Amino acid sequence: MRRRTRYAVPLRRRRRLAGVLLGGGLFLPAYAPANAAHRAPLQQTGLLDRVVAVVDGEPITLSEVEEAVALDPARAAFPDLRDAVENLVAALLMEREARRYPSDPPTPDETEATFRALVERFGSPDGYRAALLRLGIREDYLRRRIERELVVDRYLERRFRPLVRVSQPEVQEYYREVLLPDLPPGASPPLERVEDSIRRILEERDLNRRVSAWVDELKEAAEIVCLPLPEESR
Repeated sequence: MRRRTRYAVPLRRRRRLAGVLLGGGLFLPAYAPANAAHRAPLQQTGLLDRVVAVVDGEPITLSEVEEAVALDPARAAFPDLRDAVENLVAALLMEREARRYPSDPPTPDETEATFRALVERFGSPDGYRAALLRLGIREDYLRRRIERELVVDRYLERRFRPLVRVSQPEVQEYYREVLLPDLPPGASPPLERVEDSIRRILEERDLNRRVSAWVDELKEAAEIVCLPLPEESR
């Protein structure tokens, strides 16, 4: 990726990619906000937001990166902003592709289940509400963001899941080389008891590998400029 001199632009309304917040099996990064309108405090004060990357002419801002990190409690304590930028670039490209092939929207139950799982990651409703207040975003925005994430999730499942293949020798190798060495002596279950679990792990690994390779192809075809982050410009 090319790097150029950093610059700042007024924060304005624009669509941005959402993404899977909860990790899970799929290679789906943490995503940035889809609309700056949820940031009323910034708009009222007239603050400028710094652009940290541009993807085919569309900017990704520092506030979006910080929001993506803050909405992932596991990462917020030790944020890697450059890694978050890379994830946002990938997420933007992924949603753009998914939108080219419309499918049935996620059901309300699917959206609600994903939303509840996100709240639980903050440990308590108070922790979740405190994070929203700190970020200056509304819950209705977050729910719309989750819906967009599920659109991408469905697209990846539809496109790549049928290609996933796991052979019996691969299952046996994982059992022998990965599972057994991690177990205490005498606690080794027979392969037949854990085979289905191992197969699911390997299927997710193969799916992630295929999605990751596809994202690399999208990046190669896109015009991407990464700009210095605050700690890099000191």
